[in-house]
Amino acid sequence: MKEHRLSRYILSFLFLCLAAAPAHSLAADQESQNAKNEFTLEGIKVTANKREQSLQKVPSSVSAIDSIHIDDYRIETMEDIFENLPNINFVKTGPAASMTSFASVRGISSSMGGSPVLGLYVDDIYYSSLDMSLLDLERVEVLRGPQGTLYGRNTEAGVINIVTKQPTNTYEGKLAADYGSFNAYGVKGMVSGPLVYDKVLMRLTGSYKGSDGYINNSFDDDDNVNAHREIDFRGKIAMPVRDKGLNMSLTVDGQNYKSDGYADYSDLDNSDPYEVNVDFPGKTSRDAYGLSLRASYDFDSMALTSITSYRDEVNQNDNDIDFTSVDYARLYLDHDVNTYSQELRLTSTDAASPLQWQVGAYGFFEKFDRNYISRMNMTPMGMGVMNFVSDSQTDSTGGALFTEGSYTLWDKLTLTAGLRYDHIYREIDYSMDNAGMMPNYSGSNSKSFDAWLPKLSVSYQLTPNIMPYATISRGFREGGFNVKERLGEAFKSEFAWNYELGVKTTWLENRLTANLAAFYIDWKDRQVEIINAGTFMIDNAGDATSAGFELEVSARPMEGLELVASLGYIDAEYDSYDNGVEDFSGNTVINTPEYTARLGATYRFTNGIFLGGNYRHYGKSYTDPANTESQSDYGLMDVKVGYEKDHFSVYAWGANIFDTEYYTRKVPRASMGGGLAEYVGRPGSPATVGVSFALDF
Repeated sequence: MKEHRLSRYILSFLFLCLAAAPAHSLAADQESQNAKNEFTLEGIKVTANKREQSLQKVPSSVSAIDSIHIDDYRIETMEDIFENLPNINFVKTGPAASMTSFASVRGISSSMGGSPVLGLYVDDIYYSSLDMSLLDLERVEVLRGPQGTLYGRNTEAGVINIVTKQPTNTYEGKLAADYGSFNAYGVKGMVSGPLVYDKVLMRLTGSYKGSDGYINNSFDDDDNVNAHREIDFRGKIAMPVRDKGLNMSLTVDGQNYKSDGYADYSDLDNSDPYEVNVDFPGKTSRDAYGLSLRASYDFDSMALTSITSYRDEVNQNDNDIDFTSVDYARLYLDHDVNTYSQELRLTSTDAASPLQWQVGAYGFFEKFDRNYISRMNMTPMGMGVMNFVSDSQTDSTGGALFTEGSYTLWDKLTLTAGLRYDHIYREIDYSMDNAGMMPNYSGSNSKSFDAWLPKLSVSYQLTPNIMPYATISRGFREGGFNVKERLGEAFKSEFAWNYELGVKTTWLENRLTANLAAFYIDWKDRQVEIINAGTFMIDNAGDATSAGFELEVSARPMEGLELVASLGYIDAEYDSYDNGVEDFSGNTVINTPEYTARLGATYRFTNGIFLGGNYRHYGKSYTDPANTESQSDYGLMDVKVGYEKDHFSVYAWGANIFDTEYYTRKVPRASMGGGLAEYVGRPGSPATVGVSFALDF
């Protein structure tokens, strides 16, 4: 593999620092403490329930990662979020521009071609794709289990709520850069401050990064086959009118990703999983832009909030889907998604009142254009190169009304109830050019999808630091139309009921928190992905159930040292699933690791030395419903050492330092015969090392 020598040098440096650092600790002044060490989980405020609450008072399974932990554990992509939390799994199907990566949470899994099961919101704005970089974040909140009451469609498994940093009334800035294995580089910058003091504030953030990639194509000996570069930016203007109770903010953001190679999949029997052998390296690109306006007005005991947004995402992929050196099959796709949305909500603000409530309305319009070209080289059969072209435009119009309220009795018992009604009308126009092999066809279809989404919960403040709770909630994944195989054919919405018992606890004067949640999920009208010969379709096929638990612990046993640990377990199986050829009933649901475990630690010495380590372990998961192909259990270890002083920091780091080999996705290849591997897989990142620095001003 590439760059093993560089990896050995930097890893040697890391372990030398680990060995030397304790000597500095013995001489440190124990009375001084870095401000970062004052963090306790009890102090985190979250807004995932669309009102500010203490994390320890939310009666559901919620994880929060604040900006300090985002930096300490180098959480820079969506994949990094998934790797650090229990019972959530990120199925990465390709590069960031692929728009096909998806999530599995508590056994509820999405697919490459259908609607998501996990909703992604950035500053209350819905994002249709999980493939995004994380830039200038205040915190990340992850809610497990259906969140239909407050969020509606496509939150059947949960919600990721990302909160970015706001403009400041004083000037500040930051510059950061890093460099690592495979010529990976990145630079970031931020500036914030008043344009008009106390009246108009701004914050600008941008990043530029890239890499030569870790895949080698033996066909032409190209070791940069998945090289890429990416530009991200965000700009915010805030206009607070404090004496009038009015706050307004305007946000614009964008992402540009480009790679002249898209060849990530290799035969599973390859001795080197990072080597592919394809005649066509492919290419991919992504352009995504968004504009949003947020306005809120505070009355005496309530606040009115309006959120208006527009997003445009264009993704283009062209790749070899026979995954061989033979010029046989390619697939080109072009996705263009335009989404307009508007939300209004009225929320109570009297924190002393036993009654807390909110009511709201939401509407959206989405236009989704898809173009697929399946290129088949039939020259050996005397038919030349044939292009099978499918085009579709899906227009979706939706609206929802929702309410949620809670009432506290005797300052201890809190009862919460909520209800949402969602209505979506969807229509599709489509056409198929079969290259003369079969008759061409075109048509249209339309269908409405409706859902009632209730929620009930009860919590009891047993002591100031112990809160057991029980929650029942319903979520749904909207139905739609097939856009590749069975073009234009509708599939139904799927629904899930979640039953959850949990307890949130704080111990040792806020030095230890331990939260436990157990769940049972009943999953109906499942949307299943059927992959065949490089193409796919969605169908409704039976029911499934999932049961398990999550345990999360955070501790500060001594000054400077912070520990985090988590454990998740899932038993998810198909209750009924018969595709007409095979009966998969009783099998394990795909893309669901049996368990996820994590142990992380950071130590800040008073002389500025920083040490960090993070180990994650994932249980076995199946990649096909017949349970014949799987990813065995594996572990990943990261380390980080550095020096922090005033407004300057420098670090050396290593990710997957034991060079564990694993796959993020396995799929059947387009049939070619000749004894080739039946499945191909996309390998996860190998061992990487690097250095980074940051300057605050």
